[in-house]
Amino acid sequence: SRKEIAEHFIKNGNIDYYTHRSEEIIDMVMNQKVKYLNALPEKEEFNADFESMMKLLNDNEVNQFETKFSLFKTTCDDTEIYNEHLEIAVVRSLINIVDLLIDFGVDVNRVSKSSKYKFPSPFLACKKANIGIFRSFLLHPKIKLYFINDDVNHTTKTLVHQFFEDFKQQSYSTYKKTNIARQLTHDQKKCFDLLLQHDKCDRELINAHDEMGLPAIYYSVRYKIDYITIELLKNGAYI
Repeated sequence: SRKEIAEHFIKNGNIDYYTHRSEEIIDMVMNQKVKYLNALPEKEEFNADFESMMKLLNDNEVNQFETKFSLFKTTCDDTEIYNEHLEIAVVRSLINIVDLLIDFGVDVNRVSKSSKYKFPSPFLACKKANIGIFRSFLLHPKIKLYFINDDVNHTTKTLVHQFFEDFKQQSYSTYKKTNIARQLTHDQKKCFDLLLQHDKCDRELINAHDEMGLPAIYYSVRYKIDYITIELLKNGAYI
């Protein structure tokens, strides 16, 4: 019977009765009138501090982070911390947390001082080719498709150039010797298409130069990424 099944899970399962949608869980148990109801554990107090919230993210505890976030944001006014959370959420592909932080009002164009990657989270989503998260960022009304790196003589970096970062990490001679695949994955193509479809991705951005003074099409030709080359030409890249 349903009652027997409920009793089995309550007795043998490790159930957190006070996490996401906790009231529904407790109501459901009470409606079953199971004999283990009186054995419900007491609610543990949770300190919504920086370390605890970071641990939830690193442990992929999405539901708990969502539940505790309302408490955390009442105790934390350091905007730097929210950008640290955002970066970790992108790294761990936690799209629910990314959306939660965007709704909260985190500055998606900001780079936290403790950032491991030293560029905004939308660039990281692009690097990881996470379609869902990248789309969430592109839908943000204040999204910038470039950022100015103050640590490197105020150089400008664009999201179009981001697609070549992995290639640029090695010398051209090494690149030729390794004969690495030049075909984009499905997710990379989809992210690139989403970028080109954005209202802010105009000719000026497509033809913008990076810190080396080179446009994106230079790299797509250099590394023989024909898909990007063709799409850039269709969208006004200068030759």
